Amino acid sequence: MNEIKTSDSDKNVNIRMEKRDGETYVALGLFIVAVGLPVAAGTYWAAKTDVSAAVINIVCAGVLLLIGFAAIGYGRLLLARNKRRD
Repeated sequence: MNEIKTSDSDKNVNIRMEKRDGETYVALGLFIVAVGLPVAAGTYWAAKTDVSAAVINIVCAGVLLLIGFAAIGYGRLLLARNKRRD
């Protein structure tokens, strides 16, 4: 049978790429959370004038924060998996 064997060089490239991807996901998640926090804070001022605008703001803030925290969690998972391989 012909088996495809990966060389040590290919494995190292994959490990470095997974580490980079983990760091990228964490950074992207932090950015999205940083965008979601002012949207959540803006809900206070939107509630003063229009309740429907406040509802839209809080839903948007919740979605942004959920996506941001999910990206941070996934990035940390990739980094932890990469650390176990070392």
